[in-house]
Amino acid sequence: MVKIWSNLYRDIKLIKMEILVECAVGIADEVAKLVEEKMVEGFNYYCSDVPMKVKPEIGTHWIH
Repeated sequence: MVKIWSNLYRDIKLIKMEILVECAVGIADEVAKLVEEKMVEGFNYYCSDVPMKVKPEIGTHWIH
């Protein structure tokens, strides 16, 4: 996953069930779509019988 984004991201953090990616504002939508696709792909590898929903959010800081 990191190899795909090596030219897009600055930092990736895994927090519980969340992936936090720091990137340039201009490519935030593209990175959010990649994260969504890879999260579903990774989940389906282990549990393909259960539907997976991912909700990417774009913001200037992390709030939980």
